[in-house]
Amino acid sequence: MKRRTLAYFLLFALLLTVLTGCASADKMAMDSAAAETESYYYTDNDYVSAPTEEMKAEEMVEDEVEYDDSATLAGDALVSTGNIAEGRKVIRNAEIWLETKEFDASVARLQQIIEELGGYVSRADVYVRNSTYSLHTGNYTVRIPSENFDRFISYREDIGSVSSTNVWTDDVTDTYYDKAARLQSLETKQARLIELLEKAEDMESIIALESELSDTIYEIELLTGSLRKLDNQIAYSTISIYLDEVREVTEPVALPKTLGERMSYRFSRTMENLSDFCEEALIWFVGALPVLVILLVIALIAWIIFRATAPRRAARRAERARKSEEALAKWNATPRATTSPVVDQLEEQKSEKSEQ
Repeated sequence: MKRRTLAYFLLFALLLTVLTGCASADKMAMDSAAAETESYYYTDNDYVSAPTEEMKAEEMVEDEVEYDDSATLAGDALVSTGNIAEGRKVIRNAEIWLETKEFDASVARLQQIIEELGGYVSRADVYVRNSTYSLHTGNYTVRIPSENFDRFISYREDIGSVSSTNVWTDDVTDTYYDKAARLQSLETKQARLIELLEKAEDMESIIALESELSDTIYEIELLTGSLRKLDNQIAYSTISIYLDEVREVTEPVALPKTLGERMSYRFSRTMENLSDFCEEALIWFVGALPVLVILLVIALIAWIIFRATAPRRAARRAERARKSEEALAKWNATPRATTSPVVDQLEEQKSEKSEQ
């Protein structure tokens, strides 16, 4: 009986594992499809499949940039970067985290503000992070003319509820003018090498001058590209926007101070969490109902089989018990010696010794 019960249990466990695995695979496939990132690029309000080389170059940050000045914001406490002195080369950047209950409307408003300020979106990633409620998340990299940087920051609350804002500036004045001076020196050197090359007569001098001229031209191209990138970063500020679609916008709440306020706050939070848990549990139950029905049918079939074979198992147990009792009775009825042969032999030896 134990072996058969174990076999039924293993069969049930195997079926349960297979069905659960199939359900999990379907769920993972659905979540994977729902969470697939939709990435696209667009400029001048027209979507294209990939960024141009110029846009890629604009997004590259020069490793040699010096970070001399910075300002940081958190929440809604915006600290202006102030007026930039004439002649200074400053790159302005920002990161903004937003929440919204109407994702499409917020994206449309963001696009409207960008167009109004003469900027463009260099990258946009949109994906569904919650397949149950189809909540979206959008990550946008926006390029805005530096003169409109503060205006864009002031419009951020028109897009959604602001969770956090970070603003900083990079003063690259020294780096920029060092590169510009180096470029001017190389251009002068290039002109001088060209003059010498035109006057050179022997082949050895020509080869040496051409090699030096080639190296100089290469350095000029590197510096020119580096300055072009800095010019673009200075002219157009980079703003990263992280927009989350939520069921309820997180409202800023003052921390409770008194014991009663803290108890009330904790109780309300617990009830909210309990409500969310019950909703999620109900959704899970409804979603898993087909699998649960199949498992219930399998369990019912196993129980019916177990009940149907119960009399047969009982008869077998009774037969085994009867045979055991008969064997025991037969064994008890068999005559047995009270002493062992060894003991009898010892007794005989003692008797013989006593007679002698």
